[in-house]
This record gives sequence, structure tokens and C-alpha cells, in this order.
Amino acid sequence: MRLISLAATLGAAALAAGCSSGTGSDSQPQLNGSGAFGLVSVGGRQKLYVPLASPSTNGHAQIAVVDLSVAGNGTAGAKALLGTIDLGASTAATTLAGGANLVVAASTDAATLWFIDPRTDALVGTTTLPAGIPQSTFSGGGGYVTGVVVDEAKNQAILGVGDGFLFLDLSTRAFGAHVQAPPAENFGFDSVARRIVAPFYDCPPAAGLCSTYLTPSGGVQSDGLTVIDLLDDTVYQYRLGASPPSGPTSEEPVGGEPDSAAVDTSSGVAVVPSESDGSLNIVDLAHASFDRTGCTFTAPQHVIASSGYEGVAVEASGHFAFFENHYSPGLAIVDLAAANAGDGSGFLNATLPDLPDGTLWSNAGDPHGILAALSDRGRPVGLLVNLETTWVARVDLATMAAAAHATPGVLTQAELAPAVTYLDLTP
Repeated sequence: MRLISLAATLGAAALAAGCSSGTGSDSQPQLNGSGAFGLVSVGGRQKLYVPLASPSTNGHAQIAVVDLSVAGNGTAGAKALLGTIDLGASTAATTLAGGANLVVAASTDAATLWFIDPRTDALVGTTTLPAGIPQSTFSGGGGYVTGVVVDEAKNQAILGVGDGFLFLDLSTRAFGAHVQAPPAENFGFDSVARRIVAPFYDCPPAAGLCSTYLTPSGGVQSDGLTVIDLLDDTVYQYRLGASPPSGPTSEEPVGGEPDSAAVDTSSGVAVVPSESDGSLNIVDLAHASFDRTGCTFTAPQHVIASSGYEGVAVEASGHFAFFENHYSPGLAIVDLAAANAGDGSGFLNATLPDLPDGTLWSNAGDPHGILAALSDRGRPVGLLVNLETTWVARVDLATMAAAAHATPGVLTQAELAPAVTYLDLTP
């Protein structure tokens, strides 16, 4: 549980340790977790940046630039590709995040970072992670950088790396602090409360860092949750409270293999799906109790049983939690305010309609191809990308939540279809 500075090697200012180790004119969408793609507003248009699975004709990796402002044509599909960005090498980016003036792309497969100007969609530079940053290992692969978010208030990017989180100044493109914590496959970020919400698993005890995170009984905790408070630079480890819900244990307080996290920035409620048992953990950080001496915290928690959703995103204005299953057409939604009050009766499972060519939709794998935000039309939307990265599904979350359904808790393809717009990423 350490916070170290890279000042000696990178010229960055050191941060004080706790227990552990430029803006544009467009209003930027408020995102609350890391994943495969990034979203920015530029010139009155929302643009989505998606790493493409297929290389260009010259063998270089590419990023698609998608017009999210296009009206579309429902499930019949509509062209939405604005262009592609050549990364100049065969190594593909796997995770992105965007700010008003810069999009940052990173990779699980290489130590390279790419910088893109969202006004011109031109590649404007690259850099390399500092020497000595370790790689992580997860069920979905792990690697160099497993997630990135842009912190607009500080004009910095936060990178999920093999031993915690690395900060990058977007003005100077220089690395700053390095917060040491167990690695997260996909992490959440609360820009209002200034917190990183980081589930972890497969943190090897042989690494000195991991062996310091213990269960209440004194064993090494391999599956758990940390919250990094960026106001005082402290890493807190989650403990079950006095009256925990059924299911979680002190060894796995948010289930086994907690795969991702997202935060409702308007309420402070976090969502953490467990890949191994399918539980969806609702953790109320707004009413958490933080012990700075012991570097632990407790919080009210509710659990929704599911069929195995791994990816999550939250749209804060409507309090929608939006979920997806890897390699399947499965998605789900819940009213997070109700779920945090213990009422998960509104949880809806759904299946995406077949694509316009009749093929089955299949969600992408890791890092999670899921995002939720307020559209430029003021509608809460969820975004998914298919495994081949040829289509984006834009799901109107309010329409989905209000859709009539014959089977309680389940939306068929036909019942979900009015909420779905397919955006074609091919030229």
C-alpha cells in the first residue's frame, strides 16, 4: 500500500504518501470508468474512438473515428465512420480515453502511448511507459496498460498499470505520480469525489505489493476492491460491514474475479461485477466509512444476481447502470438509485437484435467495449462494440428501461429493438 514518485527519473513532482503508496469550449461527456474506447465532444459533435481489430493495408494498427451524433436508422444500420487513424506500427491500441484537447491511446501489448488531436484526428505524438513498470495478468489477458481515463479537472490521464496507477500530464505529456496498488483489469473513476475505484484479482502474492493486502483473518487477499482517494493520496482496502448481504465473503467481498467498476458520479454509488459468480455488487461510497489509520473502509452493499455480466458503465444523469457479457449478444440495465436502496426488481436482461446482414451480434472481450454517457441530444445512451469492431450499438437507456416486456426481467430482441441504433464502422 504505497505511493511512490517518479520524480527522480522523470522530473515530476513528488506526492505525499498516505497509508499507501487545457480545456476546450465543448462540454465533455462525463465518463466514469475505463474501457476499450473513448468519447469526446468537438465542434458540437460527439466522436467515439474505437480500436479496430483489422490492420490497414500497410499492416498498421488503426483507430476508427465514429460520428455518434448521426441520427441513424435503428437496427437497419447507418454509416457513421468519419475516418481512421493510422498508428504507424503493427501494435494495436486496446484502451482509449479522450479529453477536450487530446485523446490518449494505450495497449495491453506494448509500452507505447499514442496521442491524437481530436480536432483534426491526427496522430500528434507517442511516448513510452517508464522503465520498470510491470505487466499484469488477468483472465482476459492483462498486459502493460489495462485501462485509461482522462481527468479533465486536472488535465491528466490516469493509466491502470501492473502495480497500480500512473498519472500523465496532458499539457506536457510528462509522467507524474505512480500510485502503487493491486492492478485492476478495468477501473472506475469518480471525478466529483476524486476517487479511483479499483477491483482486483490474480494479484500474485510473490509480488511484495500484493502480499500486503490481507483478509481480516490474515491471509493474502487475492480478490478484492480498493479505493484510491485522490484528495489525500490514500489507498483504502474494502472490508464487509457489520451486516453484509448474502454472497460476499471476507475473502471475496465483491465476489470472485471482480472484473470492472463504474461510478455514478451524481450519487457516489459504485458498481462492481464479479466474473466468476455473476454477482453485481452495488457499493454506496457516499455513505462509506474510511479508516485512515488502518487504510480500510466499509460501505453499504447490495447484490444483484446475474447470468455473468462482466462489463459495466454508468450514466449518472439517469442513474442507469449498463452491463454487457463478453462474446455474446447479452446486455442488461438497472436503475442504480433503486438498486442502491435494495430494490433490484427493475433489473432487465436483454439480447441485442441481429445485425443488418443477419449475423448474430457478439460483444467484444477485454478491455470491455462498453460506455455510457449523455448524448448530444440529451439522451442517456449506452454504447457497445462488436467483436469484429465493425459495428457500434447505441442503446437509448431510457427507452430500454421503459420497454414493455412479456417476460418479467427479460427483453427479447424485438422488445429491445426500438432502443437500438446500429452504427456501421466500415468505409
